[in-house]
Amino acid sequence: MQIDVLTLFPGMFAPVLGESVIGRAARNGILDLRITDIREFSLDKHKKVDDYPYGGGHGMIMAVQPLYDAWKRVSEGPAARTVYMSPQGVRLTQKKALELSRERRLIIVCGHYEGVDERAIELIADEEISIGDYVLTGGEIPAMALIDCVSRLIPGVISDGAACSGESHTDGLLEYPQYTRPARFMDMDVPPVLLGGNHADIERWRTGASLERTRKKRPDMLAASLRRIPAGLAYNIRDLGGYPACGGYATRWRTFLRSDLLEGFTDRDIAAMSGFGLATVIDLRSREEAELLPDPFEHAGGVDYHIIPLISDSAIEKSILTAPFKELYILFAERGRKKIGRIFTIMAGSRGACLFHCYAGKDRTGIIAALLLLAVGVDRNDVVADYEVSGTYYRRRIGAYNGDSFNKSEAENIEHLLAHIDKKYGDATGYLRAAGVSEQDLGLLRDKFLANPIGPEAQL
Repeated sequence: MQIDVLTLFPGMFAPVLGESVIGRAARNGILDLRITDIREFSLDKHKKVDDYPYGGGHGMIMAVQPLYDAWKRVSEGPAARTVYMSPQGVRLTQKKALELSRERRLIIVCGHYEGVDERAIELIADEEISIGDYVLTGGEIPAMALIDCVSRLIPGVISDGAACSGESHTDGLLEYPQYTRPARFMDMDVPPVLLGGNHADIERWRTGASLERTRKKRPDMLAASLRRIPAGLAYNIRDLGGYPACGGYATRWRTFLRSDLLEGFTDRDIAAMSGFGLATVIDLRSREEAELLPDPFEHAGGVDYHIIPLISDSAIEKSILTAPFKELYILFAERGRKKIGRIFTIMAGSRGACLFHCYAGKDRTGIIAALLLLAVGVDRNDVVADYEVSGTYYRRRIGAYNGDSFNKSEAENIEHLLAHIDKKYGDATGYLRAAGVSEQDLGLLRDKFLANPIGPEAQL
């Protein structure tokens, strides 16, 4: 990646970015860091780049001409994304850093003085980014923070690329505690589970520790942390609570959950889910899938288990071979319409929390989740986003992402289905009526799933 920085103080960057991981990546040619002095483009004989603000006020303003000319020169060549470091910008997050790390080129603009002529921002900036709700003397320190944050996500910059995947904020949680030798120090022991060598137990402990650490240190992140629930070896158990819905309401937490295969569940996991309020499980897999990998709640006491295969394995395989993958969703919705009606009737009358799942937790489960959220008035953009994130967890489950359509969770798949439903049935509620869901059950579903828009802490 090539990163160009426009600044009034180029000497600030080398002592920081020339060392450690970032400096090594630059020396190895993985990063191409270029620092440009904005003063070199000033037309003033004294290289002045600031002036008094029109309308009066305190301080000086960076002029538009030298900054624009510097940017114009630097932006020549391959297309680049220009970021202006500003306390008025969107907050820098791990998600934003990952997004920027996929760019081929970045141009980072460092402001100074009391601000920058607004015309320069309008002319050159694709977006404004802030590292926090405070004001610094210039944009150089924020620029260095952005470069460090983005660069370490570029393949090859950190030797162990997997090291970034479990870090704080990557999954909306703080990272679990880490330990190294010795196993005991000043009567303080490393948790025994980390010494046992059972990777499944270690993974469960780390997930639980991440949740507990987030709860203690960053309670403001609870909504994100509580959306994904650790249990067994499942990667994709997610609470559908907390979405803004119709009439000023929000979807209720601990009411409907979506999931992938409920694999590796112990008695402790089953008890924990029951303690969470789980009382109904709807298995959307085929009979063949269920026989091969039985659902742990099929014979669990206190849980109503239903298996309702949307469509047979042979029909799925035939569709994949003869039609674009997204057409499979319409096949599910049309051939499985009566079964979907039955699913929603069960959900409307279910007691406690209701979990529905298939194998990957993204296709069959994604269709049911989309219809459910739309039926109670959740915005379509939130529905599509809920669908898309399933692919992230599914790829983690299967390991390397091979790019096959079946492994993707792209917006166009669910949008194609929703466009079909809108055209044929008017909306999701119209489809559910056609599937045999009564008005009474639709009302029960809304009553069950909608709550006053309060945070998850208050509802738990």
